[in-house]
Amino acid sequence: MQHKVLECISKKKYDIFEKMILSHKAALSSRTIVIWGAGVLGIQFSMVLKKFCDKEFFFCDNDPQKWGKTKMETKILSPQALENKSSEFFIFLAIEEAPDCTLQIQNMGYKNGCDWCNLDDEVQKNFVLNFTENTDAECLVFADCISENVSIEDVEDGSIGDNLNLNCSTKIVSLNGLYMRAYYNLLAVLSAKMKNLKTVMFLIDLSTFAPRVHLLKGNQHANLMKLVLGREGTLEEEQRQFLQETEKRSNTLAFEGVANIQNDSASEVQIELAKKVYTKLNYMYTWDEYSESVVYLERILQICAEQHIKLMFVLMPINYILAKRYFGEQFTEKYGAILSHLNDHLKKPCVKTIDLSFLLQEKDFISITNTSEGIRASGRTETVRAIFDAINLEEDG
Repeated sequence: MQHKVLECISKKKYDIFEKMILSHKAALSSRTIVIWGAGVLGIQFSMVLKKFCDKEFFFCDNDPQKWGKTKMETKILSPQALENKSSEFFIFLAIEEAPDCTLQIQNMGYKNGCDWCNLDDEVQKNFVLNFTENTDAECLVFADCISENVSIEDVEDGSIGDNLNLNCSTKIVSLNGLYMRAYYNLLAVLSAKMKNLKTVMFLIDLSTFAPRVHLLKGNQHANLMKLVLGREGTLEEEQRQFLQETEKRSNTLAFEGVANIQNDSASEVQIELAKKVYTKLNYMYTWDEYSESVVYLERILQICAEQHIKLMFVLMPINYILAKRYFGEQFTEKYGAILSHLNDHLKKPCVKTIDLSFLLQEKDFISITNTSEGIRASGRTETVRAIFDAINLEEDG
């Protein structure tokens, strides 16, 4: 039995994918569409493709075990089926940081821009542009995926980040899976460039401090970090070490964590087990005072204190009702203990914490294969309203 494996997508990715589909409309009208890569990025692109193009499409993958099988009721082809057939196929490469696949497609006779395009390249270009522009802003917001994701069904309502139109000029930097050391290095570079910077806001949840989140391969974004930090010219030694570490972790670490179940034939039992494991790893861990995450949290606090920058931590809503159904009071106790440790670090002058952990109901979350993949439109509206209310309350006080 097949089921929906994804519903969420970053609003920025949605806009980029829409633009790419429409800009290649002429080529797509006369050729068969192939999505190279059937992982998260490929599935997300397929959701957008279905909204703007009613043509049949195929997936392609280098794994022989997948050839002839289906993903989301769509057949998976072998690369050999596409060789020297650029007049018949148009390829969208949907794999993050995959230079080997880029070379492979070119060697098969496809010309970039005419016969194929790289989705991740466009996503990275957008991030770099966003990172380098609007350096006159007074407020810098770092946001994780929960703040940028929308449902493919309600994308027109915008993400939480889109709707955080603060009373001062605002720059929002958002990327899935960033961890505290990455946030610190991005902040160090931006705070030196943003001469009018008065406030830094983090939209995160407690999974950011989970013990091994900084080791996840998918969280390294090694090439992207190199693009945004390396373009600054002479790097500080700590940024150089950070880039070396992301490269090392990307290439050598096997730890992948618990990803979304992308198998559309997974059983309900498998899906529920994955949700429970996800909850336990991300919201019921033991706080480690000596972890990399805590070390770089303190460094973020230090850099803001030294530069007299106001710091705000918004703890984003989590699907606590589902978590309590799985683990009962054990979840409440574990989550509360982590929160208490974090608050001990944040009890400093010029630091404000806005805890929205328990703001929303279960119906407000998209939780197909984990507990908090995204927030539905009504929940996003309520979250933005709560952030504004907390800010306004402080200003009135």
